[in-house]
Amino acid sequence: HPLTVSSVCACLCMFSTLLQEHVVSIVTNLLHKVPLASKSRNRVLSKFAEQECEKLDRLVELWSEYSEKIGPAADSLEPSLGEEAEEQYLELLGSGLYVLQQLALVIAYLWASGDPAVQKRLVFVMHQYGHTLREVSEVLQRQFLFVYEGQEGAKEDEEKERLKGLIEIITKSLSD
Repeated sequence: HPLTVSSVCACLCMFSTLLQEHVVSIVTNLLHKVPLASKSRNRVLSKFAEQECEKLDRLVELWSEYSEKIGPAADSLEPSLGEEAEEQYLELLGSGLYVLQQLALVIAYLWASGDPAVQKRLVFVMHQYGHTLREVSEVLQRQFLFVYEGQEGAKEDEEKERLKGLIEIITKSLSD
């Protein structure tokens, strides 16, 4: 097959998307696996405030892109709907919901850091894109219901409690 400009552009676009998704995954895992009060975690979080919150702005831009990509399909999913809902959930994970959940976790960790400047910027930029922290909370709550509800085990309990804590921090701020 001869190489055309459009085929090269398509490959670069796909590579760019995959690279973005890998970077989101790495940042999420850094924040998720590093101890809460460590210097390493604070270093990662502080990167989002550098250069006039450039990385935070990009994070919210990605949130907006993936949120629109998934759309209202994820809103209607309820684990109580059984196997059909689980199948839809798995399809959505492959279509971008997994990345949206990771972005939600990073946003939640940024919010939970308690930095007023970062929180203010986060709300401002999300509002610019037509989104709210409530949407972040809803994505995390749905993830909690599908992944952790009814599961037991030491590792699951730790992950479950961490996610539950992030949801509570965001939910509390919504009611203030």
